[in-house]
Amino acid sequence: MGVALVMGSVLLGRLAQLQIYEGGRFLKLAEGNRLRIIPQLAPRGVIRDRHGRILASNRLSYSLALYPIKMKRAQVGEVIDRLQALLGVDGAEIRRRVERFGYQSSHPIKLIPDIDQRIIARIAEHQGDLPGVSIEPDTVRFYPKGRLGAHVLGYVGEVTEYELGRFPERGMRTGDIIGKSGIERTQDAWLRGQNGFQRVEVDSRGRLVQMMGVIPAIPGKDLKLFLDADLQLVAEQALDEAKLTGAVVAMNPQNGELLALASRPVFEPNVFSRRVKAKEWQALQRMNFPFVNRALSAYPPGSIFKIPMALAALESGRCSPGRTFNSTGSLRVGNRIFHDWKAEGFGSVNLTQSLQWSIDTVYYQLGVEMGGAVMARYAREAGLGDYTGVALGGESRGLIPDPEWKQREFKDKWWPGDSANMSIGQGAVSVTPLQAAVMVSSIATGGKVAVPRLVDDGSAPQFRLQSKWRPSSLKVVRQGIRAVVASGTGVAADVPGKGISGKTGSAESGKPKTHAWFVCYGPDTHPSIAVVAFAEAAGHGGEIAAPVARKVLDRYFGLKDGKIRRADLSD
Repeated sequence: MGVALVMGSVLLGRLAQLQIYEGGRFLKLAEGNRLRIIPQLAPRGVIRDRHGRILASNRLSYSLALYPIKMKRAQVGEVIDRLQALLGVDGAEIRRRVERFGYQSSHPIKLIPDIDQRIIARIAEHQGDLPGVSIEPDTVRFYPKGRLGAHVLGYVGEVTEYELGRFPERGMRTGDIIGKSGIERTQDAWLRGQNGFQRVEVDSRGRLVQMMGVIPAIPGKDLKLFLDADLQLVAEQALDEAKLTGAVVAMNPQNGELLALASRPVFEPNVFSRRVKAKEWQALQRMNFPFVNRALSAYPPGSIFKIPMALAALESGRCSPGRTFNSTGSLRVGNRIFHDWKAEGFGSVNLTQSLQWSIDTVYYQLGVEMGGAVMARYAREAGLGDYTGVALGGESRGLIPDPEWKQREFKDKWWPGDSANMSIGQGAVSVTPLQAAVMVSSIATGGKVAVPRLVDDGSAPQFRLQSKWRPSSLKVVRQGIRAVVASGTGVAADVPGKGISGKTGSAESGKPKTHAWFVCYGPDTHPSIAVVAFAEAAGHGGEIAAPVARKVLDRYFGLKDGKIRRADLSD
């Protein structure tokens, strides 16, 4: 009887432990084996260009998932080792993901998105040795035009622990897909939607028995851009055909609508919708910083800076419209001689001709007369040296130096040589191609500095500044940059009958060849497009950048006049 009492007490104690103290855990395990939570990812909103053509969408796929709750804890490591041997996945990374989700999580852990038939066949063949491993229906982000507009659109990826901690208000959880760069990132809350789930009952082999409940996913909202896929395509092709590292910006100067924003080199955004292969990542690493958006990066502007400098000379009263200069090929400033690009000089010239032929010595003289503070003021009034406000990440502020800046940074005074250097866009001056587009647009519109816009959300255009420049000053500058394209250094960008006004630029790059710039707008009477072409360390602006801008202008006016059809961008 004593033995029976002891054995009975042990049994009762064990029953109490299993049903009372650990009842909740075993109930969860049982429910986890019988009931399964299948997340329903919300499809991201579709991104279209200004004419409704799809630039980013979604496509159906399958992903490989792991349900830790369907295994004993000791089995998890064994299954991960089998997957590593079978598919070559990173076992350590899978273990970290399981730790983040928890061993009792009833939600699937996505291991490999967008798997192919080869992986599906291997998993089916070894399913008996892979408890808790499942193939789940999924959607992946898809960019039907491939690399077209990649720096604008960006790409998506799985949310990181850092992002989960930094943005708790977004309601994200491990495994969610979010925008990582470009519009995908800045408009993520609009595009992402809200995930749902299905609660289903399954049998011992994981087959569906019945649906227990559904909370439907709420799809993300669609987005329309001002981008014109035709102009974007021709801008990118022009850079590719010339094998240039650089950028092209096309913008409506009247309202800031961005028609094209191209950068080279570029990446393939579809690569990041699945597991990146080692060869693909190595190929990206061999490229010259493909994730850097050159349109938003700052460079010395060279002679395109002479546009706001000519305006500054007129507006500040240092130069009258009829003033003439004697160009001899060089100018002594202090104990230094500053040379012109044409050794023998140009003789007697006026301000209009100084723009037409990009005469450095005229600007050396004007720069010394004006000083750094005056030049900085008018450069900033034209939209340079500050963020443009475009809805993209990674924008550089650029720099417009002045005496206060030099004293603060170098504890040194501003010398006349600094003014001479600054007057032709060299020294510490740096601007982005997008800022250059804003600057030349401000001349086209008479002083309105527009905020560049990518997203067509129905809002009115915004202007950061409304500079009150005199019509007489604008007239001289406009005549000068019209002459640049009509018969000066920028004739390679001339579109017959369209009155293109522009300016070439060649800026020191620290390499054998200069940075090449060309900025323009047209038509000269009622400007509707501004174009900037930039190429890193490629040569002279008139030879390298102007022909790139010409291709964009040709396509724009050809489409506008109905002389050509839109490109076939169908899948």
